[in-house]
Amino acid sequence: MKTKNSRRDRTDALIILVIVLIIGLLAFWQERGTTNAVKKLLAIVQIGVTVRCNNETAEVSLEEIVPGDITGLILGD
Repeated sequence: MKTKNSRRDRTDALIILVIVLIIGLLAFWQERGTTNAVKKLLAIVQIGVTVRCNNETAEVSLEEIVPGDITGLILGD
């Protein structure tokens, strides 16, 4: 009688393991697709910032901001 329960426990454990692996692979695939979509969107969108440096106002990309630049937030930006 013990061997029947032991075999059933192993089968149940194997089924659970397969389900967990499938869910993990699906989550990985979905995350990879999401990451690729975000990268493509960020490549399209240019984020610009208005900064003041040395009493001059200029429109620069986000990557060009350096310490000392003064930025401000305007409603709607």
